[in-house]
Amino acid sequence: MDAVFEENDFRPNVILETSSWQTCLRMVTNKIASTLLPYIATEAPACEMTAYCLNKEYYWQSSLYYRKNAYYSKNMNAFISTAKEVLQGTGN
Repeated sequence: MDAVFEENDFRPNVILETSSWQTCLRMVTNKIASTLLPYIATEAPACEMTAYCLNKEYYWQSSLYYRKNAYYSKNMNAFISTAKEVLQGTGN
């Protein structure tokens, strides 16, 4: 987020940081904060909020961490395999 702000020559007065966009959205809808959210988050239940789109697409790195020698259920192994395929396909 810092890089996005810096690139757009904006210096916010940050008093709270969270990794939960749901928490951010709740604070915005209660008119106690402003935030940057992924587009999908703005499709949340209607509220009085003003949204602006950034002029550039930004991407965040996604990573998958797991213990290679641990026991995982069939579903978890399927999830890990699928996630690895997706992440390797994006260059991450």
